[in-house]
Amino acid sequence: MGGLHFFSLEDPSNPVALGCDGQDGYVHDAQCLIYRGPDAKYQGRDICYGYNEDTLTIYDVSDKKNSKIISRTSYEGATFTHQGWVNDVNWQEWLFMDDEYDEDDLAGPAADGYPVTYIWDIRSLDSPKQTGLFKHTVKGIDHNQYVVGDLLVQSNYGAGVRVWDVSSVPQDPTGGSVCEIAYFDIYPEDDSLPGGGAIQFSGTWSSYAYFKSGFIFVNTIERGAYLVKMTKKEACKPKTCNADNCLRALRASSVPGRLEESQKFCGEFTKTVIADVTVVPAYAAEACPTNVISRVSSACSCLPTPTA
Repeated sequence: MGGLHFFSLEDPSNPVALGCDGQDGYVHDAQCLIYRGPDAKYQGRDICYGYNEDTLTIYDVSDKKNSKIISRTSYEGATFTHQGWVNDVNWQEWLFMDDEYDEDDLAGPAADGYPVTYIWDIRSLDSPKQTGLFKHTVKGIDHNQYVVGDLLVQSNYGAGVRVWDVSSVPQDPTGGSVCEIAYFDIYPEDDSLPGGGAIQFSGTWSSYAYFKSGFIFVNTIERGAYLVKMTKKEACKPKTCNADNCLRALRASSVPGRLEESQKFCGEFTKTVIADVTVVPAYAAEACPTNVISRVSSACSCLPTPTA
């Protein structure tokens, strides 16, 4: 039966089945932790974050014979919810997730073929919210990812291992301030293709980045294994305000009152930003037809401060 299966490993040579949960069908991957975080009613309980085809499904599995689904939440572009990781196992507030087929199917925010990492606010397990995302720098398919301190280490098939600085997410949950700081390319021969990579299932599936030495063990499908290490770590550079169509629409000087209208919208939007395109004014949504939430958030940060 598909779903979560629970085993006791008290005696590793003789694992004992404790129960299962098939309420939400197939579970491709899950991260199960003792809950430590801001949602007080779940403190100390056994919580599983399930990646279940088209949803982030959160379970309370404290009672292995009678586990319960706390919440089940989908998102724009859901094609094959694959895997994810919380930002801090000791204080679980944010979660990073990939969808393995959205690039291949050109779905949702990945319609252009560039991998997308989805950011979730999990401070309320009953009502998690997808607050933003960040796009990758070359075309490909994203796969397993793990958080190591302030870094997110991803295995992205032919694009190789990509390392992202995600330290900004608590302050900017849109993903607009996340940046890539290192990578190791598994298939350099596809770099000349449009977008800098191929959308195909070859290359690296997973990695292990928890060695104290800083080495990352990279597993690949057909090219063996690699042991790599970052030569240096650079902080994300502040993003410049490029005058794209999105920003132009928000501050259009040719439309009387447009700048003031946008400033008022942005003032509220950036306080409680959520991935809901319906709250974005039509003029902004039309100017930013893709990656609307992330682009509008970036444009809002580039507007001049309202004068009293």
